[in-house]
Amino acid sequence: MCRPPRLAAAEAKPCALDGASLLSQLTFHWVKELLSHKSDMDASDLPGLPAGEVSQNLHDQLAAAWRREQRLRPRRPSLMRALTWRLLLPRAIWGFVGAAAEASCQIAQALGLGALVSWLNESD
Repeated sequence: MCRPPRLAAAEAKPCALDGASLLSQLTFHWVKELLSHKSDMDASDLPGLPAGEVSQNLHDQLAAAWRREQRLRPRRPSLMRALTWRLLLPRAIWGFVGAAAEASCQIAQALGLGALVSWLNESD
């Protein structure tokens, strides 16, 4: 669910990312309308944010993590531990998965190119 920038409800545009397909998200095709805007832009031209990126949602997640941290460790709660487990760790995991996928693609590309060069050299 998207929340628009602070505008009247009639002026607000829906979040372009929410309705985008996976291919559109990967190729950034969903920003085409925003990038091809011909006239001067103002706040009413901007689409809303994805629900996960709205500051109120992030605040609610952090507040819940802080309450959990206080409940689990009443003597010495740690804000850093609450931040790490609730907000940073999930993003770090997805970052690691993305980095591993990119490294795998680069290795496959190098192996494929090596096989192609070997095949072309055998043809001569």
